[in-house]
Amino acid sequence: MVLVLFLLALAFGQRVPAAAPGDALYFDGRGSYLELPPHVLDGYGELTIESWIRVERVGFFTRFFEFGTQGDRWTAAWQASFNIHTGQRESASWAITDGLLSRWDEMGWVHLAVTGNGRSFRGYLNGTEFVAETNSLPFHPGGNGRRYYFGKDTFGGEEEDFVGFMDGIRIWNRVLSPSEVQASMMKPAPWGTPGLVALVDASTQQVRAQDGTIHPALFRGGLTWKPSGRDPVSTAPSWRPDLWIWSSQNRFRIRPISLFLLRP
Repeated sequence: MVLVLFLLALAFGQRVPAAAPGDALYFDGRGSYLELPPHVLDGYGELTIESWIRVERVGFFTRFFEFGTQGDRWTAAWQASFNIHTGQRESASWAITDGLLSRWDEMGWVHLAVTGNGRSFRGYLNGTEFVAETNSLPFHPGGNGRRYYFGKDTFGGEEEDFVGFMDGIRIWNRVLSPSEVQASMMKPAPWGTPGLVALVDASTQQVRAQDGTIHPALFRGGLTWKPSGRDPVSTAPSWRPDLWIWSSQNRFRIRPISLFLLRP
């Protein structure tokens, strides 16, 4: 299996750095990003994307992920706020949460999950829903399928690349329920779990297309592995209430919620 992945990596022109147990992906903010092969998620009408993340720098609309390109894309990003948005030629929809993963706070490791079914999307921080939006028109969770990037925008704008760690990137071919998001956060599912179509961690870097074929995740730029130091079991939770929530359908409003932030 290792030889097969290596040969596939050579075919795609990528370098696959070696990972040790406990390592996480490290993005240096200078052109490093994770890519999935084009159109590998075509046909999936629902998606859940989740990962443990540790931000070292929050830049200008830095991407958690972006699927698709201009005219048909689905994005989760942050600046001084966290936002999830869709962009089609006919319409756009977004939801923004201020005060989350800001450039002024050291959050430590947090778990982010984003779900979308073509009509609505939701965002979760450490298993707690913090943003939700229903679109006026359908959107494609995989965008137009031309590009799937983590840590970088897909259309070459002025957005800053991600700096920090991502660990245990998982993509599901359905919308996970709130309880399933919490369960996946506490006990990550292994590769081969029904519905799990992509897993990128120190042991596995694969994605499964709808036709059942397996493809490697692609390491771009200086993307590499580094010891994560993550131990979510022993971290102590803290909480922050009253985040500002803004969406394309509802103007500014306050949603009093308690978010548990896992600190190192």
